[in-house]
Amino acid sequence: MKHIKVIAFDADDTLWVNEPYFREAEEKFSNLLEDFLPHHSVQKELFKTEMDNLSLYGYGVKSFMLSMVETIGRITNNTADIKLVNKAVNLGRELLNKPVEILDGVEKVLAQLNGGYRLVMATKGDLLDQERKLIKSGLEKHFHHIEIMSDKKVSDYAKLLKHLDCKPEHFLMIGNSVKSDVIPVLELGGFAIHVPYHTTWAYEKVDIKIDDPKFFEAETIELLSFFLLALLVGCKKEKEISQAKINYLDVGYIEVMDDELNQLLDPTSKLEILSEGHDWTEGPLWVEDSKMLLFSDIPRNTVYSWDKENGTKEYLKPSGFTGANFEGSEPGANGLLLDPDGYLVLCQHGNRQVARMTSGVDSPKPEFTTLVNTFDGKKLNSPNDAVYDSNGNLFFTDPPYGLPKQMEDPEKELKFQGVYRYDRTGDLHIMDAELSRPNGIAFSPDEKTLYVANSDPDRAIWMAYDMDPASGILSKKIFYDVTELTSSEKGLPDGLKVNDAGYVFATGPGGVFIFSASGKHLGTIKTGQATANVAFNGDQTVLFITADSYVLRLELE
Repeated sequence: MKHIKVIAFDADDTLWVNEPYFREAEEKFSNLLEDFLPHHSVQKELFKTEMDNLSLYGYGVKSFMLSMVETIGRITNNTADIKLVNKAVNLGRELLNKPVEILDGVEKVLAQLNGGYRLVMATKGDLLDQERKLIKSGLEKHFHHIEIMSDKKVSDYAKLLKHLDCKPEHFLMIGNSVKSDVIPVLELGGFAIHVPYHTTWAYEKVDIKIDDPKFFEAETIELLSFFLLALLVGCKKEKEISQAKINYLDVGYIEVMDDELNQLLDPTSKLEILSEGHDWTEGPLWVEDSKMLLFSDIPRNTVYSWDKENGTKEYLKPSGFTGANFEGSEPGANGLLLDPDGYLVLCQHGNRQVARMTSGVDSPKPEFTTLVNTFDGKKLNSPNDAVYDSNGNLFFTDPPYGLPKQMEDPEKELKFQGVYRYDRTGDLHIMDAELSRPNGIAFSPDEKTLYVANSDPDRAIWMAYDMDPASGILSKKIFYDVTELTSSEKGLPDGLKVNDAGYVFATGPGGVFIFSASGKHLGTIKTGQATANVAFNGDQTVLFITADSYVLRLELE
């Protein structure tokens, strides 16, 4: 690398913040359409529209605005009020007026490199918007050339190098996207440094391990100057610099609300990526005897397994819908658990039942025995999550998320969304029919309290039920209310688990909330993703987290 003459920088999420603003807009857009589809389904539909339009509109805010309008039409069957469309357009206007937030260390790195190399900003996106951001940033003075590209393929970089009169072996590209900033440059014969950013657009994600002597990774832009010094000056040490892919994702931070949290985890701990690139992960279940994690990808109708030796593998497909031509977006299994005999039990969205896999967990087959699928002769909505008590009774929640049209689905037979107890004798009892979207469910260690999440943005709460083993619910109360956070944070009250000491780990807006048994909010694991569920390992020293397209791991005390 000692012959490098031109160093090019990507802009969005390399020089300044970009993707978090889009994620915020996507969340607000999902709120606009929450009466039609759940949040993550709206986001999947929006992404599909963006991909369909990419060759027509390109990248950037204006393309995003047009895709929002088209998505509204498709989801609402073109029945949307014009006010809804205007609200989507205003979300795009808000994006165009966002401040330019320069990432830490950027100005220092550019100042150190300026004069020694020809610096280029090579980014894709909307021309006017990128020019606006560059001017607002004040970084323009550092660059010899500005290139706003329609795309970042090998041919696009070849045109750039020709314009710069630069040979590939004299060119270094620095950016946050392996797909756009690394792979095409390496194919061209240039050098590339990947500087990961904690939030990545789904289109830019690739699951590939790069083994190329011209490829390097720097953990942060702040460390880039030292990294470049080692590479550009100490070239003989290039092979000594690790090229291993970073296996953790700094997607946020641990927010400490009370010092009691320090007894449970190290606030400086990082979230490790175990698996990524999924559609929507849910239902994590640690199988101690097999030292294996199981988790659902609901849209893919698949359960995956993960272990240290084999990584992620397909475990069971189909997992939640065994028929043909499912019309909705959530056919697969959601909550997973083991019954008292060690068999896998699945909350099956598409089949609208709680079922047991007939084979053992170490020899999975998509063959199921129905445990319960009706109440008072009417089909259940779509069982979501479940927990057994020590007597072998099964408690589960039944919101409408697996129905193609949810509350408006013509196949919906029950008028309520229930919390149920399915006795080991085969009797089914309704425990609560008043929650609008019952979701995650778990017991306290002494089984005197049953916790249930309600994933309704207008009533985002966790309920606590005082339980009697014989008669059932004695009383109920709101354990914690986060409704005010749903407009500003991703996610809703969803899956939860309780450790042996009685601490509640509950997914909600912004990540994973941690509560004491008395309801004190001790802190939040900020994941940066809409977060679905959690699970402990056998000795509860590890927390597994399913968050949007990721499966994450966090070490606990």
